[in-house]
Amino acid sequence: KAYTAQVAAMELIACHFALKRGQMTQEEFRDIREGMYRLPEQVEAVLEQAEAIQKLAQKYQNVKNVFFIGRGLDYLVAQEGALKLKEIAYLHSEAYAAGEMKHGPIARSENTTLVVALATQKSLLEKTLSNIQELQARGARVLAVTEAGEERLCREVEDVVTVPEAH
Repeated sequence: KAYTAQVAAMELIACHFALKRGQMTQEEFRDIREGMYRLPEQVEAVLEQAEAIQKLAQKYQNVKNVFFIGRGLDYLVAQEGALKLKEIAYLHSEAYAAGEMKHGPIARSENTTLVVALATQKSLLEKTLSNIQELQARGARVLAVTEAGEERLCREVEDVVTVPEAH
């Protein structure tokens, strides 16, 4: 809750400055604000998957390392996910920008490693998918988090959690 509130507050501050500087229209701001109003129902849609997510948690309960990867905004969410896993489960987890996996962490990928790949931005999906394939080739198990309806990624990974499309 705190992370989501902080992100929403920062977005509103950024929108305020963009409006003042003439870099955003009132209509663009309304779209963002309306998107924020839809957040509770979008969270509810994810929570409706609780049973399936519980099964995934059981499936991966014996992993030794968890890497969260993402590009752009997904990387920021990856950082929060890794932190929460450390705090709650006391499990080794780290977040990496997906494009930096080649520079170290990929060498530690094996079948006791779970990679949570966040891929919710259509413009970055191809590059993230390429990183996922490299990790899988080295034996990592991948759990993808992507927007509902993303067919290609769903075919490439063993497990997927979908989230509603959001602003």
